[in-house]
Formats: sequence, C-alpha cells, structure tokens
Amino acid sequence: MMSTAETLLEVRDLKMHFTDGGGWFRKNRRTTKAVDGISFDVHAGETLGLVGESGCGKTSTGRCITRTYKPTAGHVRYRAGDGTEVDLAALRPSQLADYRRQIRMIFQDPFSSLNPRMTARNIIAEPLRVNKVASGTELEDRVVELLRKVGLRPEHRHRFPHAFSGGERQRLVIARALSLDPRLVIADEAVSALDVSVRAQILELLVELQHNQGLTYIFISHDLSVVEYLCDRVAVMYVGRIVELGPTDEVFASPRHPYTQALLAAVPQPDPARRNILTQPPLEGEVADAANAPSGCHFHPRCPFAQEICRTESPTLRTTSDGHQVACHFAEQLRLDGLSGDDAGRTADQEVQT
Repeated sequence: MMSTAETLLEVRDLKMHFTDGGGWFRKNRRTTKAVDGISFDVHAGETLGLVGESGCGKTSTGRCITRTYKPTAGHVRYRAGDGTEVDLAALRPSQLADYRRQIRMIFQDPFSSLNPRMTARNIIAEPLRVNKVASGTELEDRVVELLRKVGLRPEHRHRFPHAFSGGERQRLVIARALSLDPRLVIADEAVSALDVSVRAQILELLVELQHNQGLTYIFISHDLSVVEYLCDRVAVMYVGRIVELGPTDEVFASPRHPYTQALLAAVPQPDPARRNILTQPPLEGEVADAANAPSGCHFHPRCPFAQEICRTESPTLRTTSDGHQVACHFAEQLRLDGLSGDDAGRTADQEVQT
C-alpha cells in the first residue's frame, strides 16, 4: 500500500520481458528483459525524470504505466482522483478506460503521433467525443480553450498538422493530452525532436501547465541538461534496472554510481570555466544487450571501478548515507565528479578497497 497521501504512483518490482524468435521447436527463443524489476514512487505535483542511453528501458517503463504494454510482473499502484488505489498492472483492458483518462502520454515525434487527415480541431476533440466528455457548443469551447492554453491561435484549429511548425505540432500534442484533464502525464522524449530555441519554449510551457493545473510528470529523456532544468528527482536506468535515484540537484552535483557520472561527463558545458572539470574518461562501449545481459552488475564491462564482486553479484538498490538510492557495491567508497561548480577539481578514487 502507498505510504503517504502525496504518493500518486507506486511502482514495485516492475518487469517487462519480450520473447521472440525460435523455429518449429522454439529452441532459439530470446527473452529481452526491457524492464527488469524496478521500483520507484511518483509524488503528486512533482516531475520525475527517467534517464539513460537508448535501450535502457525508459520507454518500456512508461508504456507499462499507461498499460500500452501489460507488464510481465510487478505492481503499478495508482491513487485515483477519488482517493481509491488500484493496481494498473492487474486490470483487464475493459477496466482501463477511466484510468487512461487520468494518465496521458506525450510522444517524441509530434508529426508521427498526429493523424495527418485530421484537423487540429478534430485531433483535440476526438478524446472528448470518444469519452463523452463534451459535445456541440461545449466541445467547441473546450477545443478553443485548450488551444489557447498551449499557446496556439484558435482560428488555426481547422488546419491540418502539416500546416504547423514542429513546435506548434508539439503544442497540439500537449493540448490533446490535456483534453481529458489528466493527473499524470508521461512525456517520452517530448522535446528531443525540436530545435533548441523551440525546446526551451515547450519546456517553459510544461512548467507553466504544471503550476496552473497541478500536473504530475514522468519525463523520459536521454538529455540530462533538460532533466536538470525540469525534474525534481531523477532515476537513472541501465539495461532495465534503476542504478541511481535521488533529488536532481544532488544527483547531478554528487553522483554515486559510475554510470551516472559517465552520463554527466557527456553533458555539454556552455560555460568555458566549467569545461574539462570532470576527470572521468568518456564512457566506452555500447549498452549491453537486454536479451543477453552481463552477469552481476550489468554495467561492469564498461565500469572503470569494477571488481570481481561486480562480475558475479548483482547489487541491490539501497539508500546511502546522503539519501540517494544506488545500486553499486562501492557507492560509499567512490568519490565521483558532478556538475556543480563546487566540485571542480574533485577526482574519482581509482582504488577501491574490497
């Protein structure tokens, strides 16, 4: 059960495995563990970032929460608007309609997520009409209100998606996501396809909407600079597992997992004074195959601090003395560089005492 009234979503031991391949006798079937037993909470009104390289399981996690995918195992406990709690992972498809109104998703590519044969008006009106929320004059008024809310001109509602710019199309996607007054919005790489200047405008819009409507976000991204700006807390994923979770400013200033530090080292620094302050060398190699993940800690083939225990024993996600949740055998012994200016000159301990 959820521990506090502020907890909107509680994910426990979530798994999403995909099985494919195999011939007549199915001897060569492969199981891809896209999400491999992760747990986290989302508090009402906050923005939780899910970050990591492509293939780490971020998107699969989001789709399990929205029940686009039915999880292989685990629980997704959601506190509904009336205060009742429900395990979304256990519901049948026929039972999901009410919760899909309360949990909405914003996708990466605004153009491909919009029907090119529908006008902006019909794109926004469709969820309202299908869910029998509004009709007639009330429907028109809601469409106009939503367009204004996301910064689009109501007189353009009869245009088709191709007539809008990339940023305007993403605003249209956001308007559609907000049409049913959701409580939780999952944004999957929502600004990665946009130019930098447009990206900043969309981020400001998301912050404004959250403030005005009390929204809760799960923000999925590989761009840590965006996560630093938008998110209250951040969960770092690697090959289906969470390796570090904590307040964004603390994780960025003082990471506890070598993979988190490697991601931070790749963040471009516009301030010349802050460049080259991270002593960790660039991360080598590719993300491990989730269908054939390494034993022990999945990150050990790329980790400069790996010891024998890392190759044989999988670390559990535990809380360290500074309040971070970290899955690393040596989290307390490593001193890793962060992005805070106060951390300039710190070096990571190259020797780990086992």
